[in-house]
Amino acid sequence: MPHQSRARCSVVFASAALLASSLSYAADAPNYAQIVQDEAYWISLSQIPTNVSGPGRGGLAWYPDQGHRRLNPYIANRGAKGLLLAGAYYYPMVRAYADWYFRHLNGGASSGLPADYAGLSGTIYDWDVDVATGSETYAPNPQQPGLPWYDSSDAYAATFLTLLRKWAEVDATSRAYLLANAGDIQLVASAAIATQHVDGLTGAKPDYPAEFLMDNARSSRGCRTTRGCCKTCSPTERAPPSGKARRTPCAMPSRRT
Repeated sequence: MPHQSRARCSVVFASAALLASSLSYAADAPNYAQIVQDEAYWISLSQIPTNVSGPGRGGLAWYPDQGHRRLNPYIANRGAKGLLLAGAYYYPMVRAYADWYFRHLNGGASSGLPADYAGLSGTIYDWDVDVATGSETYAPNPQQPGLPWYDSSDAYAATFLTLLRKWAEVDATSRAYLLANAGDIQLVASAAIATQHVDGLTGAKPDYPAEFLMDNARSSRGCRTTRGCCKTCSPTERAPPSGKARRTPCAMPSRRT
């Protein structure tokens, strides 16, 4: 066989081998779309049924336990964002969770609840809920038994803001709902930086001033998304005059010195 023919055959054989390898890899590659659907279904199992009468309806728990479930808003905010990634089927569940959040907002206009133990509005407590009835009690306070508790004021608020921004981006039907709750959303934004110190960083909560990197990263992102959420919900919102910044509750520093 001539040298050129042998060379051409080598190229063909190499190409065929590469294609076979690629097909084999494609067959073995994870189906990420299916993984997202499977994980969203698992998250959805943790939601308290919306047909119960108690105030816990629509809340997202840590686990789909029977009997009683723990509702931690920080974990739930991230879980609800995962539901959004799985598509429109889960949008009503996200709305039901947002309803639950606003119903439990300390100092909120729609909740009718007073400000929290530190006098802050826009924060939210952890709750224990009965799955069958939706009735709730405060989650145990490890420091002061019998009193309400939340693990952080900055991160809880910030992750909720990030969730709302993502919801506004993927579901056009959410925008009227978000605009109707704009006052409470501003309270949440205020809570995200209520513990901000002179160094520009936020403490975990009013009576625990430790500054955590993860919480501050989430607070900064949450504050940045608040304005974006407003623009997404109301594209006709007018920008401030040139050279003038709009005053908002969130004013996280853009850089550290």
